[in-house]
Amino acid sequence: MSLLNNGDHIIFIFQWKTQSKHKRAAPNLHYRVTQEALLKKRKRDDENQRKRLDVRAKQRMDRGRKRKMEEKEKAGGKILMPEVFVSNYMKQQRNFVKYRREKSKLARSAPKDAQTGAVEIAKPLNLAPFEQIKPNVLVLAIRIKESSNATPQAQKILIQFGLKEVNNAVFIHSTPDNIKALILIQNYIAFGYPTKQLVNDLIRKRGNLKKDGKRVPLTDNNLIEEILGTSAGVICVEDIIDAVVNCASPDSHFEEVRQSLWPIQLHPLRETSTKGVVKHDATGADIKKRNTKVVKGGYLGLMGDKIDSFVRPLI
Repeated sequence: MSLLNNGDHIIFIFQWKTQSKHKRAAPNLHYRVTQEALLKKRKRDDENQRKRLDVRAKQRMDRGRKRKMEEKEKAGGKILMPEVFVSNYMKQQRNFVKYRREKSKLARSAPKDAQTGAVEIAKPLNLAPFEQIKPNVLVLAIRIKESSNATPQAQKILIQFGLKEVNNAVFIHSTPDNIKALILIQNYIAFGYPTKQLVNDLIRKRGNLKKDGKRVPLTDNNLIEEILGTSAGVICVEDIIDAVVNCASPDSHFEEVRQSLWPIQLHPLRETSTKGVVKHDATGADIKKRNTKVVKGGYLGLMGDKIDSFVRPLI
């Protein structure tokens, strides 16, 4: 404001100082830029803090595992938490319920005489079509599940067949007693009817004999004649294959050959896929994740003729 004296009148002159629009908006722009930078810094700090916490948690877990391993080595045994025993007991009880259910189903499905009510062993069991096992044929059984939670009754049958470990394979003659035993342990094994070519490949590539409680590979016919020549008249690998394939023949000496053969140890089924969802070649099961390893892979129970395509990749 300025004062101008013009005679009798006094004139006041006001001068307004204006600023441009750009200069007035400058403080707001600076505040907004500062706020965005602060938010980015906070986000970056949060990510770094989360990474540091993850690394520390992993280090604590590694130290805990290492300490537990050292304690186990010092104790000289395996240390288990009480929760492990409770979980194993509950699983064993569930498996025992399944075992009793299968046993009662076998008792109900046993054919009986209409007049006397006696069980007729010679006739097949009255089971569902997908559970019907062909009588008097060769069956190949493969152990799929472990026996840590198996019932004592199922473990006894598995040991009798020679299926003590996972991926063990044995040849079984489907007699009435063996059919009932296979049904009782079908939750732990996969079994079906192998072809002659599959039997030939298994025995030649994976076959071993028992000698003095030790496993001896099938590489020498003289060894075969020494073990099986006197009792079964088997002197070479071809005779072993014929005895196994012709198990239904009365003069095949299948039982002597089966007892002399060591359980066949197969490779674990490991398949990887680079696609999102694919079908497994052997089992038809879906592999949904990329690079997913199918360790056990396969269906439990009767597989029929599909056992050939299931076992072929494991030889």
